[in-house]
Amino acid sequence: MINKLYIKIYGMSCVSCSKTIENYLKEKKGILEININFTIQKGYVVYDDELINRFEIISLINSLGYDAKIEIDENFEKIKIKRFKIKLFLTILFAILLFPFSMGHHIGIHLPVFLHHNKHWLEFIFTTLIVTLGYNFFQSGIINSIKTKTLNMDTLISVGVISSYSYSLLMLIEKKYDLLFFETAAYIITFVSIGKFLEQKYRNSATSMLESIFRLKPRKATIVKGEKQIIVDTDTIKEGDIIVVKAGEKIPVDVVVVEGGGTCDESFITGEAIGVEKVKGDEVKAGAINLSGYMKIRAICSGTNSFLDSIIKTLENTHSKKLKIQNLADKVSAYFIPSVMIVAFMSFVYWYLSGMGFRFSFEIFISVLIVSCPCALGLSVPVAISVALARFARESILIKNPGVIDLINNVDTVIFDKTGTLTKSKLFVSKIYSIISEEEFLRIIASIEKYSNHPVAKAIRLKVEENKSILYEAVEFKNFEGRGVVAKIGSKRYFAGNKRFMMENKIKFDDKVIVKIENLQNEFKTIVYLADEEKTLGFVVVEDEIRENAKEVIEYFKKTGKDVIMISGDNKQHCKFIAENLGINQYYCEVLPQEKMKKINELKSKGKVVCMIGDGINDAPALKESDIAISFKSATDIAFETADIILLNDRIIDIVKIFEFLKYLNRKVKQNLLWAFLYNATLIPVACGLFYKSMGIIVKPYFASLAMSLSSITVILNSFSILKKK
Repeated sequence: MINKLYIKIYGMSCVSCSKTIENYLKEKKGILEININFTIQKGYVVYDDELINRFEIISLINSLGYDAKIEIDENFEKIKIKRFKIKLFLTILFAILLFPFSMGHHIGIHLPVFLHHNKHWLEFIFTTLIVTLGYNFFQSGIINSIKTKTLNMDTLISVGVISSYSYSLLMLIEKKYDLLFFETAAYIITFVSIGKFLEQKYRNSATSMLESIFRLKPRKATIVKGEKQIIVDTDTIKEGDIIVVKAGEKIPVDVVVVEGGGTCDESFITGEAIGVEKVKGDEVKAGAINLSGYMKIRAICSGTNSFLDSIIKTLENTHSKKLKIQNLADKVSAYFIPSVMIVAFMSFVYWYLSGMGFRFSFEIFISVLIVSCPCALGLSVPVAISVALARFARESILIKNPGVIDLINNVDTVIFDKTGTLTKSKLFVSKIYSIISEEEFLRIIASIEKYSNHPVAKAIRLKVEENKSILYEAVEFKNFEGRGVVAKIGSKRYFAGNKRFMMENKIKFDDKVIVKIENLQNEFKTIVYLADEEKTLGFVVVEDEIRENAKEVIEYFKKTGKDVIMISGDNKQHCKFIAENLGINQYYCEVLPQEKMKKINELKSKGKVVCMIGDGINDAPALKESDIAISFKSATDIAFETADIILLNDRIIDIVKIFEFLKYLNRKVKQNLLWAFLYNATLIPVACGLFYKSMGIIVKPYFASLAMSLSSITVILNSFSILKKK
């Protein structure tokens, strides 16, 4: 059976670590797909459980020196961070103690006679301690490289450190003290460790907001079993379970209040900090906090299928997807490391044969290895995306497909659905006309519409609920997307839908109905007819309002030079009314779902890059075919699943924010990549000694390690500006 395992991996120090794990597991039988994200230290593995189980997968990852866990272990994470801080403190301390013996003479430090005579052995002792503390670099760069048969960024550091340390040890034994390089090995480890610490600190800040969303789901919940209250794992909750929630506790799953009430904080979805009063019959989403009150609630989904679960899974999947530009960077890195090792060796040979001596040539060799480490290149895209996702999450915007970043600058056509997108999704019945009794008319039309998920059908059902009418049992229900529905009540077949649907089924329009309808279609109204197999029995008028800020959104796209199109299944008069009010010059009415999709494909065939914005089941085919699809939290399930971007707070004005932020993010990603490439393109020639003969410029190995660390931090800080973008 095919399964998908989500894992948290502790101990990854750079992007190469994630590639090492991926390459190692890909070779194992039963592993079908793997994706590890270094930035958030998470990933997933798709595997065949008949060939390999989850515990074997965890064991394989741990064999590489990492700590993989199925669930986030906050205590373990704190212990790991504490250990790293202690190791860093000791590394810096030993590096400071090493300085007087290795480099003190450069700044006039005079050692006591005893220390001066033994300073080379003291260099060896302090360097050995520092190198031992940096064991993780060798685990990743040497041991893991041999296991996975791939080179990584830590390989360059490891080769540089081991080369300088081993050679220095040999020269120490032979008492050739002028050829010692202990400080080189020590300060490479020190500066790189400091860089890794700062990098981790900033990276954790970038992902902390995302982690806070993952932590919204409580691990435990109190359910009622008979007369007892039992604490259980949230994931074990079943639909229908009664749950008790006290003040200060989180809602574990999507629920409906059955007893009591309270004030709930739903800001993680709505973006509104003000608590919302919840009483009997109200629904509450998982992750909401009960600020005050006592509630008994009934689960309306299982413990693993809440709306919050879908958000968490979406964010995890989003992190696992890579941009085209990131794939290019990964390919460059794969060839870059072996190329650098060749360049470093050739530089050593050149300078040694040029008569510069072993020490000078050896330092050139190590400097090239260290300064070339492509950490900044590996971080440039994933860190920017993590920061952006954190910012979007703060704005109640869910990015499901980061590939939109590649496309956003190319969008030249924006298509809007009308109902529920440009207009509010809460429609209401304003008028009813029938040639039979109004009560009977409503019972029939609501009975055959009860299986439809269209906003118009919902409005009709709501009207019947207000009248507390009892519905008939409708059978042989058929839905004709964009047109109407058919069902049988007793022995009679009924039709409900638009005028086009009536004409397709050759329904005769009653004269009284025709008279009443003539003055309505010039107004901002939707008309739904009801008919039996002989003639129309009447109609309902369903009204809606234009969304607040909809016109502002349309004006934004027009100002930025994009073609704006409205597509709707509604009648011509209604569409014209909406289009004119919003300033939309191009619109299509009475369009079926497949025709919407056809229109998008037609535009794409002309070279257009299309963004579709819609929320209904009728929009799903078009959303799927568009280059970028945007929908709302209130959308139907199929539209929600199809969309690339979801507005969790349902504010249409945030579409402007999405476009502006994604364009800004696109610029930041390109800036990061440009910096990473320029850094290597500039410093590698300098490290090779290109300007030594003409200008006397050379890069010492420890300065190379400092420069490499600063390049990574620069990329991270540049990405952080996304959080401050207004």
